[in-house]
This record gives sequence, C-alpha cells and structure tokens, in this order.
Amino acid sequence: MALLIGGVSLLEDRAGVGRGVRLGTHALAAAVLVWQTGLTVDRIVVPAVVSMALSGWLSTLLTVLSIVWMANLYNFMDGIDGLAGGMTVVGFGFLGGVAWAEGHPAVAAASLVTMAAAGGFLVYNLPPAAIFMGDSGSISVGFLAAAFAVMGIHDGLFDVWVPILIFSPFVVDATITLLRRLMRGEKVWEAHRKH
Repeated sequence: MALLIGGVSLLEDRAGVGRGVRLGTHALAAAVLVWQTGLTVDRIVVPAVVSMALSGWLSTLLTVLSIVWMANLYNFMDGIDGLAGGMTVVGFGFLGGVAWAEGHPAVAAASLVTMAAAGGFLVYNLPPAAIFMGDSGSISVGFLAAAFAVMGIHDGLFDVWVPILIFSPFVVDATITLLRRLMRGEKVWEAHRKH
C-alpha cells in the first residue's frame, strides 16, 4: 500500500493530481491495509485518564482516519528545513527501540531501517535544506509511521498514547495550525507561509 501511495504522490510531485485523487488514494490504501491485515485500534488507553474499548466499524473507521491523518501531517510539515527528516529519525528510532525491547523484530527492523534512511536524507535536509521529501517521500513515511504504530498497538507492544507522544511535535503542531487556518476560512489543502 505504501507503493500505491508513493506512486500517486510521485505523480503529484511531477505533474499534479487532484485533491480528490490524492485523498482517495490515501483512504483506499489505509482501508486495504486494515482490511487485509485486520489491524485496528480496538482500545484507547491513556493511564489515569481513559480506558475505552472500540469495536466493529468504529474501530475500523478510527484506524483508517488515523492512518490518513498521519500521512497528511507528514506532508504538511515537510516544508520546514530538517523537521520531517528529524522527526522521522527520532520517531522511528523510538518506535524501533520500543518494538525491540518488547520482542517484536518485524516492527523493530522496519522502523530502524526507515530511521537509517531518514538519517542519510537528513544530512541534505538540515537548514538550509537542499532537498525536501516532497509528497512521494513525506506521505509514504507518514503512512508507514501510522501503519507501524497501529501494528504495535494491535500486537500489544504499547498503548495508543505512546505513538501519539512520540510523534506529538507533528500531531499537535500540525493539528492546531490546520484548525486555525480552517477557522479563518483558508484552504487548508494548499501550501502556505503562515506556520
């Protein structure tokens, strides 16, 4: 599914595709991932705050929306020198470390390989950035971040608050910025310089 998202995103980088095609591809990839693997977030646990079980369509819908949201958050944050590359190194490093400590070699290996690739990219992405991820890189990495997080939650490696905390610089910052722009009536799907 990451290849499907990467392919459509590469088309966006090269020639441009419509918002509907892009978002529809993200939703399709997330839905297929959830359908094929059965991976869903079926419990939301934040210690001393909430413990809530989710089931059926609500669990599936929340998981699909979370994957699409994370993919687009990465894309949104890609235009700032070093931020997306740095978050990838730190975020996937933590995901890989937690997965390794909990005995889940698949998530650990995939996370650490992604971290290493982002480290090589980050050399050229630090201020002043010579390159950025673009849609093909940022949306694909965001999709992987969400997929690995959902896998870890589903397999009991960690609770939902762990990946939210790890990726909180993106989740909190981008969400607040997008909500502010939405309240001002701006087109949140277009690039801007007011971050």
